[in-house]
Amino acid sequence: MTEAHGGGDMHIKVTKGGPYQVTGHIPLDEQIITPVHRHNELRYGRELPQADVYFLCRCGKSGNAPFCDSTHAKIHFTGDEVADMRPYAQRIADTVEGKTMTLLDDDRCAYVRFCHRELGDVWQLTEHDQIPENRREAIIGVNECVAGRLVEIDKDGNPIEKPYDPEVVILQDPAEAVSGPIWVKGPIPMTSADGKDYEVRNRMALCRCGASADKPFCDATHARTYYRDSSVKQEYDAAEQRPTGYTAKSEPGR
Repeated sequence: MTEAHGGGDMHIKVTKGGPYQVTGHIPLDEQIITPVHRHNELRYGRELPQADVYFLCRCGKSGNAPFCDSTHAKIHFTGDEVADMRPYAQRIADTVEGKTMTLLDDDRCAYVRFCHRELGDVWQLTEHDQIPENRREAIIGVNECVAGRLVEIDKDGNPIEKPYDPEVVILQDPAEAVSGPIWVKGPIPMTSADGKDYEVRNRMALCRCGASADKPFCDATHARTYYRDSSVKQEYDAAEQRPTGYTAKSEPGR
């Protein structure tokens, strides 16, 4: 397991019918998805309490989001894990060939839209990566893909990956008037409720709306169902904003 600074090993445990148990004093932040021209950036949100061990809501109904308040027991949340546990390399669904690199895509989309850059989306930019600015923008967009759906590799097969320090980020998406997934950054091991280890990855997006069909991972259902956690629900409801609408067609080339 990844060692924590000043604490035990860093680890995420998916509990049966309950929350994510996060151990090892992993930094916890809230960040806001913020549109800037034609792309999105992250801004820091409210400060969240730090602890060696904390429990994050997985059912989507906690009154103390992002933390668990045991509502899952009252609503008889099951939260069964159904995601494909094979390594990323065995789940690649599509590739895009550029001149200098290849884009890998496993279709596990969390709909946070960092794949859209000022000069186009990462699929288009990779196809024209002989232009240095396109290559640079594609690499940025791919490395900001919170789900880990997208990976760029060079022509020798080496990932072009920005290593992240371990961190857990609660995402809010006011532009769509929804609460986003949990972004797990850095090589933090995660274990299923039945004790199986997931592949350790640099980027993962975990469901916290309770409705993903790919649990424990986010599948963008929060956008389709207008999920708003208890910390922002009143604000988003009062603003009477409605999302632009998530559909599969929102994904370039899909």
